[in-house]
Amino acid sequence: MLFHSYIFLNIAFLFQSGISIQDCSCYKIENHSTHCHCQGDTVKRIPENFDANLKKLTLVNVSIKSITISDLNKYKLLQEFSLVGSKYLTRVDADAFLIFKFLRRLRINHCPNLRKIDNQIILCNITCILSINLKNNALEEVPKMKHGFTFSHWQSLPSIELSFNNIKIIDVEQLSNLSLITLDLSCNKIDHVAGDAFKNSRVNILKLNNNPIVDFAVQTFALMKELKQLDLSNTLLRSLPNDGFETVQMINLQRTPSLKQLPSIFSFPNLRIAKFTYAHHCCPFQIIKSEIYKEKILNFCKDQIKLQSSSSVQKALISKRSKSTVTIYNSSWGSSKFQETPNSAKKSRKKSPTSTSIKWFKQPAYMNMCIREQLLSTLEMIECTPNPDALNPCEDVAGTILVRIFIWIVGLGTIFGNFFVLLLFFTHRDGLYIGVTTFFMTNLAIADFCMGVYLVILAVEDAKTAGSYYNFALDWQTGSGCKIAGFFTVFSSELSVVTMVLISLEIWYNTRSSFYGFKFQLKAAFSAELLAWCIAIIFATLPIFNVNTYAATSICLPVKSDTLPEKIYLISLLTFNAVAFLYITFNYIHIYLMVSGVGWPKLHTQDWKMARKLAILIATNFLCWAPIILFGLSTAFGYSLISISQMKYLLVLVYPINSMANPFLYAFSTGHARRWLKLRRTFHHRCVGKQKRRFGSRSSDSTTSTLSQAQVLKEFGKNPKHNTSSTASYKLMTKKFVVTSF
Repeated sequence: MLFHSYIFLNIAFLFQSGISIQDCSCYKIENHSTHCHCQGDTVKRIPENFDANLKKLTLVNVSIKSITISDLNKYKLLQEFSLVGSKYLTRVDADAFLIFKFLRRLRINHCPNLRKIDNQIILCNITCILSINLKNNALEEVPKMKHGFTFSHWQSLPSIELSFNNIKIIDVEQLSNLSLITLDLSCNKIDHVAGDAFKNSRVNILKLNNNPIVDFAVQTFALMKELKQLDLSNTLLRSLPNDGFETVQMINLQRTPSLKQLPSIFSFPNLRIAKFTYAHHCCPFQIIKSEIYKEKILNFCKDQIKLQSSSSVQKALISKRSKSTVTIYNSSWGSSKFQETPNSAKKSRKKSPTSTSIKWFKQPAYMNMCIREQLLSTLEMIECTPNPDALNPCEDVAGTILVRIFIWIVGLGTIFGNFFVLLLFFTHRDGLYIGVTTFFMTNLAIADFCMGVYLVILAVEDAKTAGSYYNFALDWQTGSGCKIAGFFTVFSSELSVVTMVLISLEIWYNTRSSFYGFKFQLKAAFSAELLAWCIAIIFATLPIFNVNTYAATSICLPVKSDTLPEKIYLISLLTFNAVAFLYITFNYIHIYLMVSGVGWPKLHTQDWKMARKLAILIATNFLCWAPIILFGLSTAFGYSLISISQMKYLLVLVYPINSMANPFLYAFSTGHARRWLKLRRTFHHRCVGKQKRRFGSRSSDSTTSTLSQAQVLKEFGKNPKHNTSSTASYKLMTKKFVVTSF
């Protein structure tokens, strides 16, 4: 019987309207309501001869150009109207839907030439429209909407979807005085929202994601009511207003890289779910649970309750929750100030973006939140993502007092020590000849000086942000300061490593070849050091160009290993340093083996001195690089053995060992430096040319000896072939050169 009714309706209605059977079809369902579906380019107007009791009309890929009052005048009982995929539709008159007393769903989608809805859409007449779906069109402005005179807040509220249009501005009171469940304005081109655009509107769910919004007016959300969920993800937001989030339970701020500071967490007293871009934004929710904050909040609450119970006026105010707000401002929480503030005052109140940890604490005068158990349970119920991880813990740059003290000591010590080395070698007019030795040590001092600069930069940033680093973390880590600090540390470590390789190579080469009159040439030293600078600059620059990143941690080290380029960079850097360390160790061990255990008895007593010095050189390199290489490679392969908090101890106690020790190991303890200091002390303010020449003649450019190559040949004999003990004599002289250099 139902099938026969379906066939009869199709034949009767469609032939009368002049539309082929293939274009439209109608059928009745169990409640005897009629549904009709039309599809195809041949449908150029809304059929007029459908049943007057038509309840649902669907038009797909039709050629209709406009929808007016006359087009739908017959179907006053229509409950659902859908028009999808009409590329010719350019005009829709909202008055066409006024006649529908029972319209529940209105859908107009995928109409690329529909730029405007004429007149106002009445959301509620006898009944309310449950759903208005106008997405995927070309609308350039928000349609005008209002509730009818019969609207009651007890009625079901509509949801409006305006996503994937070309809307650019939400103008003054354009969406005011509305009561909606959902308002979806996502994926438009909105870059401006007027301050009172949502004035007096009740919107439970507001979606403004995927829009180029930069900021909001102070009162944008404060003038709304009952906002429960707010989606501002994937926008260009740089700041958020302080007020208007009292009822918000879920906020989505993912993929908003420009939003680096948020209002105080007390601007969100009912928040349950928070989705942020940066892990540091979740830190306040963890820090607020610490005992110091819990106790101070609790003490304030107790004082406030006492004040309320002692005043009848305050008791009267407690019952008027919507008319008062308790406000505290104290950046340090050392003392609490509070006052009754009307709602109008909240609109003009501004927070300082540079205030510390907890800035504003706003909540109704009725102090339910002041019950300790309820306060703690409220904080514990908040689900915040992304969670702080091993790379970004909720702590200051230094992390602990011990690190904070040592970072200053090590940083300043490294700067002053290496500055003195540079002063020693650059003020050489008293006779110190600048050759290979001086050249290498000067470059080593420059590299180590940069390490001291890096540590002091971190120390200064820690001093500036101590106690509230999470408020400034993003500005620091994504800013130029962290990039500069990171560049200094990578450049310093790589230049220092390669220069120490060259120093060990020079000592090894001169030790092995001094008997034959060969030595490491200055020209070769320049070429090798130029290569060292290139290697250091390349390694230090790659993270700036996103091969890795300095923004991953507060200490600006390129330790991120999420992507393949990041892993390749980290593994290459650490492997290069590991090979350099092994090569330095090999050179020093070989030097000791070449010169120990032969020759003059007085030199045998110096073997232990030289061995100790070489052991110190190897040990400092091992202590510096072994932990860094081990933990770095484990992180690169996905097995992190150490957190950033623990790495900060390595940063000040292990990582700069070479930079702080090198001035003493390579410069101050050498014969060059000792004689230079003695000469400066003896002939201060005097320049005696004769003594300068005599000092210069005794000085050697070789790092392996205080004797010149000429002295080697003189003491050994001009023709070593005529000496029957050439090998033994060679070892004796070489040993003497090396021992005296240490």
